Amino acid sequence: MKKMIFSCFLLIAGAATALAQSSPLTVTNNTNCAFEIELFNTEDGCGASCSVTICIPPGPGTMQVVNPCNPDWFWDRAIVTPTIDACTPCGSPSVGVASPNPTNCLGLPNSDNGIHCAGCGPYMVVFSSPTNLDLF
Repeated sequence: MKKMIFSCFLLIAGAATALAQSSPLTVTNNTNCAFEIELFNTEDGCGASCSVTICIPPGPGTMQVVNPCNPDWFWDRAIVTPTIDACTPCGSPSVGVASPNPTNCLGLPNSDNGIHCAGCGPYMVVFSSPTNLDLF
């Protein structure tokens, strides 16, 4: 009986550890605009973080898979900056959105809108799941 209880404990502990680890994040650009995106991995208590910056070319349907800089932390937020095709910021303000994880260190919304300065018009950024970021 003790072995069965201990085995159950190990199984639950292993599952909890697996849930706490960050998976790769899929970024999908469904617009005709280019963006620079800074993605933040953060520990659950918001005490430490690391970031990965990508440049995603115009879509529609362009996808990039991004590995976490620390696989033990959560994807917390994305800061999206409109750019020209060479990934040079073009003057529009950045948009920040938070992943729908238990950690939301800056209190950002899960979706937000912006205006692209390179003649692309309005766009929307949505964290549709903890591991999917979509631009429309």
